Amino acid sequence: MLLSSIIENALLNLYVNVSAAKGFTPLEKRNHILSQYLKPKLKDPRYKSIKNELKQMLYISRTKRANLEKKLWELNAVSVGHRQKINDAAKLFDQLNFLHDEHGIDAKLSHEKSYDSPSDNTIYVSPEHIEHCFNQSGKQTSPLSLLIQGDKASGFAELINIRGLFRAERKEWNEKACQAHILLHPLTQS
Repeated sequence: MLLSSIIENALLNLYVNVSAAKGFTPLEKRNHILSQYLKPKLKDPRYKSIKNELKQMLYISRTKRANLEKKLWELNAVSVGHRQKINDAAKLFDQLNFLHDEHGIDAKLSHEKSYDSPSDNTIYVSPEHIEHCFNQSGKQTSPLSLLIQGDKASGFAELINIRGLFRAERKEWNEKACQAHILLHPLTQS
């Protein structure tokens, strides 16, 4: 999802710049606009997981007569097709990666006794609960229970809901311990 987001934002940035320019924007200029958008992402630690893909895009933008815009549209089409086929278990993995990369929230598989001294800004989920909540094809069949403690716990459900992969419900809130018990529901019930 991170790569998809970069691709979509790069294309949006290109079209905003092209619409602001007067007249026709040649291929070389379009590649330059895209490379200016993508280049700073190489040094950003949030994009470490897609650094190789970013380098490949920048290489294409510097190649004579290469059309990075066309390549981004092709990648976007593949990404959209993949997103339509993705199951709930893969969405959970993607959601957890996003929370880690964008918000510094780790996730750990844990058993009940580990909940006694949880680390701050770490999501805890029981492996048995994951097995119970997802069927063999990866479809979520019941709400998944998550525990988080720390300064990001109070707004944790909103972070998930904004992303749009799941619907998060704050089941319990312990203000003194700054702990939240979250139920993660699938978006579609079928």
